[in-house]
Amino acid sequence: MKPEQYPKELYPFQGKWVKVLGNQIHYIDEGEGQVTLQLPILSKGYNS
Repeated sequence: MKPEQYPKELYPFQGKWVKVLGNQIHYIDEGEGQVTLQLPILSKGYNS
């Protein structure tokens, strides 16, 4: 489910998209303080 499909009460943020190396990445630019970057680890052998 895309972030913009959630009800505003559950997801009140204005999402933005950027293309990086041909991939669409969704991000939120909200609040104050330090930036947090969270990336999923998609390596099959990472936990081995």
